Amino acid sequence: MEQVIKAGTLPVGCEAKDGPAWDKDGQPTSRTRIYLGSDGGMVPTVTDAEKKPRRTRIKAKRQRRSRRSRPLRRSKVGSDGPYKEFKIVTFYDAACDHRLVAATRGDCEQAGRLIRRDAGRVGLDNVDDKVGVVDGSDGIKNPIGRHNLPLDDLGSDFYHLAENVHKAKRAAFGEEDPKDLTAPGNIWASQVLHTTKHEG
Repeated sequence: MEQVIKAGTLPVGCEAKDGPAWDKDGQPTSRTRIYLGSDGGMVPTVTDAEKKPRRTRIKAKRQRRSRRSRPLRRSKVGSDGPYKEFKIVTFYDAACDHRLVAATRGDCEQAGRLIRRDAGRVGLDNVDDKVGVVDGSDGIKNPIGRHNLPLDDLGSDFYHLAENVHKAKRAAFGEEDPKDLTAPGNIWASQVLHTTKHEG
């Protein structure tokens, strides 16, 4: 199974053309639209220092049993750190009825190759509207540019946009209590995000 996933030969249950674009009232139109999402995330791993005592405990527990146990498999080497960054790539339609999600432990260039591969698998070239909604970092945007994806638009996703709005708010207005809805910076940030979300 792992080899099938790496090779990208696992069948895809849908094509990008299956996802209709929505109008401003949230109704499907005759055009098709697909979104590309990409972000990084830290995933906890088991380190070698954690694996060895765990294996020792398991061996001791097995020795205390009255019946004979099969030998343990050879232990794989644990991670060199408690967390590893994974890059996640998603192609999805407006309703999220159709999604193709892939992840890699590789660097941004590997994520770019994954994006290019899966764009071909979903038939991105055959879609009317192709929109990239990513974390906005150069590490994501640059590989997308280098792989010449046929995107019509590329921008930050709402989560990362909100992060930057609040960073700008703190720079301009200083630290404010996030629960104080009357604080000038909180009012400004709320208006910016509301306008972005509801008016574009």
